[in-house]
Amino acid sequence: MGEEDSDERADDTPLSMALISEDALDALATLGEEAPLDVMLTALNDSFTGVRRAAVRALRQLKGHVSPSVLTVALRNGDGYEREYVVEQLELWSEPSVIPILLSCLDDPEKDVREQAVKAMTTLSEYVVLEDILPFVEARSSSTRSAALELLARLKKPVPMDLLRQALIDPASGYVSQPFMF
Repeated sequence: MGEEDSDERADDTPLSMALISEDALDALATLGEEAPLDVMLTALNDSFTGVRRAAVRALRQLKGHVSPSVLTVALRNGDGYEREYVVEQLELWSEPSVIPILLSCLDDPEKDVREQAVKAMTTLSEYVVLEDILPFVEARSSSTRSAALELLARLKKPVPMDLLRQALIDPASGYVSQPFMF
């Protein structure tokens, strides 16, 4: 009897609950637009990575039905995988209001998130204003500068020569930088 009690308690551990949650979220994903959004959005903030990733998988199937204001919570609290998902979803909104959020992703520590942000803003280029990219071109981080310059190149809009000169100068040391990559 003592062994059965310990087995029962083992099923109530946070890890077993996380596994059940992952399975439940995967099942909810099959419901499409009828899936309960609030459950999936709550799961984006779960303490277990597997649950958050299952929520991302489920939400991906909704393709743009999650509002940008709700997605920013996952952007602040998620790991690189979840932040990349948020950027993908923001691109689907095709609204000027998502550009400031996407611009902030140029400074993300994860390369994949920065690349996805550049891709998203390229798609939404009609809403991107060159002056809004300037702070990122002048950033201390070379990866942020690279992402901003990549965005400028992909936008195919005229860029003032002063901006290009500034992009070549490393703000930390004042010397002309070597070409840098993401």
